[in-house]
Amino acid sequence: MRIPNEKAPLHPLPAHYVPPFSLRHPVKDREDWGSVARMHRIDTKALIFYNFWTTNPDEVNWYLRRNVGCTKSNDGGRNYAFSSDARPGYVYYPPPPVPAKTLMPEDRMPGNLRPHFNSALDGLQIQVMRHYNPRNAGLLCWIGKLKDPNVKDEVIRWHRICPRGGASGAAYVVGGCPPGDHVSETDLMKYISSDRDVLNANERLKFMTHVRSDILVSHDLIRGGELESFYMLFDEVRQTTEKLDAWYEEDTGMLEMPSAYKAIKDWIAAREKDQDSLYSCIR
Repeated sequence: MRIPNEKAPLHPLPAHYVPPFSLRHPVKDREDWGSVARMHRIDTKALIFYNFWTTNPDEVNWYLRRNVGCTKSNDGGRNYAFSSDARPGYVYYPPPPVPAKTLMPEDRMPGNLRPHFNSALDGLQIQVMRHYNPRNAGLLCWIGKLKDPNVKDEVIRWHRICPRGGASGAAYVVGGCPPGDHVSETDLMKYISSDRDVLNANERLKFMTHVRSDILVSHDLIRGGELESFYMLFDEVRQTTEKLDAWYEEDTGMLEMPSAYKAIKDWIAAREKDQDSLYSCIR
């Protein structure tokens, strides 16, 4: 039998790597990635990536031999296969997802979900570090702060508060609004007069996103798309700051910035100076 092609990854995981908070599956004869994935209701490629942080066939073979102890092949030597005599002989799968209806990005994450969140955050950190991106410094700053349960994770995505009509002349400065559910300018003006009102108004209007909850929902609902979702969230939070700053600089005449938006801008500015807030990573 020919020996399966192998390639060591550029940054390999430890030989005894176990995904955080994962569940263990002992591999057996006549099993393969597809059958194990179906058993645990997960996409096949997502299961492979969950174990090895790669789906490259040669790198997967390398991990199967080194980490799982596979030495046999069922396809003429192209790939290593699961077998009951593999040692240590385990692959891992994620715990059952939290039902989406129990948590939304606008909700504060309950403390009992922290172990599940920590697992999702560890996986997200590995993905960020494996992909160079100009955002990485800010993203890793967020991840580092999110590990501290005392850090405030409320942020404001631009599409949630973008003025769509009531703020006269705003479109000239801030441009068109991105799609998505939004809170009306009328409601913002009704409940926000100063930066001290912002958090109380959010309890009623739900225009903020809790980043911990957003990460957890993305992890459970869009397996394989968590990193892109994290990029989009970070970009839109930064966009909110940039748009409000630009509008404030043009705060005259028809471009006058309503008091509610000034209050939100002031609230964000205070959070940027607070090391226990994710906004301290934005500038």
